[in-house]
Order: sequence, then C-alpha cells, then structure tokens
Amino acid sequence: MRKVLLSLFIIFTFPLFAQEKHPYKVIAYYTGKGSTIQQYPVHTLTHIIYSFLKLQHDTLTFHNDEQRQTVQQLVQLKKQYPQLKIMVSIGGWGGCAPCSELFRSATHRETFAKTTVALFKEYAIDGLDLDWEYPAIEGYPGHTYALHDKENFTALVKKLREEMGNRYLLSFAAGGFTGYIDQSVDWKEVMPQVDFVNLMTYDLVGGYSTVTGHHTPLADYRPGQQSVQNV
Repeated sequence: MRKVLLSLFIIFTFPLFAQEKHPYKVIAYYTGKGSTIQQYPVHTLTHIIYSFLKLQHDTLTFHNDEQRQTVQQLVQLKKQYPQLKIMVSIGGWGGCAPCSELFRSATHRETFAKTTVALFKEYAIDGLDLDWEYPAIEGYPGHTYALHDKENFTALVKKLREEMGNRYLLSFAAGGFTGYIDQSVDWKEVMPQVDFVNLMTYDLVGGYSTVTGHHTPLADYRPGQQSVQNV
C-alpha cells in the first residue's frame, strides 16, 4: 500500500496563504472510520487529511454515505481540538485516472473548484489536498498523462485558490523523486497559491522499491540484512 492507515508528516510552513502561523505542522492522512480516530493522539495533530473523496465527472463528492458520515465525525473533532483542521484529499496512487483529461478543460476546472467550495461550506471542511500521481509523467500503470498536465495543474491550483480565497486551505502531495520535481510542477507559479506541500518521503528511497526504507535517512536497510544500523 502506498499509504498506511495513518501517515504523519512534519513539514515546514511557507509564508503563503497559511491562515495560522506555526513553527511546523503535524499532519495525518487518514483512511479509517471516524469512530476509531480517537485511538490515535489527535491532540498532537494540526491537520487531518481524509483520503480519499472521489471525482464524479468534474465534481468533488463522497464515495458513499458511510464516507460522508466519517468526514462529519472528523469535523466534529474540532469542537474538542480547536487547533485542528480537517481537510479532504482526492487522488492517491490509483485514484486519479481521469485527472489528466478532466483538468485540461477550463470549464471542468471551474466546476470542480466551485463544487469543492460548496462541499466545504456544507460540511465545514477546512481545505483540499491534491494527490495527483502524477502530472506530466507516468504514475499508476495505464493512467493517462501528457506534457500539458504541468500547465493544467498550475491552472487548477490557481482556479481553486480563486474560489477558495483565504478561507480554505490548499495543499498537494509531491513525489520525492527527480522526475516529479523537474517535470510535474511549475513550482514558481504554484507555490504562491498553496498553504503547504506534503512530500511523499518514501519516494526518497525509491518510489517503486519493495522496501520503503527509513524516511529520515538515519538508517538504511537492504533485503537479507538481519538488523538496521544507524548511520
């Protein structure tokens, strides 16, 4: 699995559209049920990103009523933890099959942005994380990708920010490998529009390796080793 049930990210903040200033953020990508979230140290988190909602044509929506209820339960956590932001994500390793074709259309980008903000208003959601794997380069086998994805990703981010204003958070999950960094994102244009970026640090070891490796590179591991030695 590309993402475990609960993945924590500590990332540096950027002085962009961030609504609150913190020295760092502790972010959980969450795929479980709302009724089981309390088994984790929620009080230590600044953000929970529920993964993943679905694209229904060019509209952000829930997969089913159970997922809708889960998001509502997560949003209710903000009463207990006022510092907490609840975001939702689209995409994932196998979840962005229509993204290349869909977001090449200005009309579809506009509809997606408007329906996303409408969903946020209805359910008191704090923002969106884009997990398109990957614009302009090959990702999940068989998914469409094209060179123009890079400029269309920029256009999508700008349209979302236009609709969201400063009220809602916007982030994206970035591949931690050279091909993504060099080819997928126009960083100069995109970074002023987003609040933060979630770097998929397992890609630092090798995105398609059967062994993820240590995220911090404090240690290394190779198949056949009996132990991991700190370096």
